[in-house]
Amino acid sequence: MGVSDRDIQSLQTDAGGTDNTEEEQPDAFASLVRMLGALAAVLVLIALCAYLAKRFLPRTVLGSAARSDAIRIVATRMLGGRRSLVLVRVRGQTLLLGVTPQSIACLTEIHDMEGEWAQPPEQESSPKTSPFSRQLGRIVNETVDD
Repeated sequence: MGVSDRDIQSLQTDAGGTDNTEEEQPDAFASLVRMLGALAAVLVLIALCAYLAKRFLPRTVLGSAARSDAIRIVATRMLGGRRSLVLVRVRGQTLLLGVTPQSIACLTEIHDMEGEWAQPPEQESSPKTSPFSRQLGRIVNETVDD
C-alpha cells in the first residue's frame, strides 16, 4: 500500500496547510486596479474641493466691502535715503505714515476741516515721539502749509 500524492495533499489541507489553487490566491491585478481607482477618486475629490473653494469662497467669505478700496494711498512724498511719507485713507480715517527700510510708523491722524488739513490736538497721555517722528512732522507741516 503506497501513499499517493492525493493523500499527502489531503493531509496538508486538513492540517491547516495551504492549497495552492488559483481560486484562493488574491488576484494582484484586480487589487492594483482597485487601488488606482480609489486614488483617482480621491484626487478628483481634492481637485473639485479646490475649484469650488476658489470659485465661491471670495464671494461668500470676503464680501463685496472687502473687495472695494478699503485702504487707499492718497499721496506719497519721498524724503531721500529710502525714507518717505505716505498719506493713507483707511475706513474714513486719514493717517500719515513714516516709512523707512526698517519700519513703518504712524506719525499722526489728519482730520479734514473745510478743505484744509489739521492735526488733532496733542494728548498728554501720548508717549514721547522719536526724533525721526518729530522731523517728519515738521516736514509735513512745511509741505501742508505750501
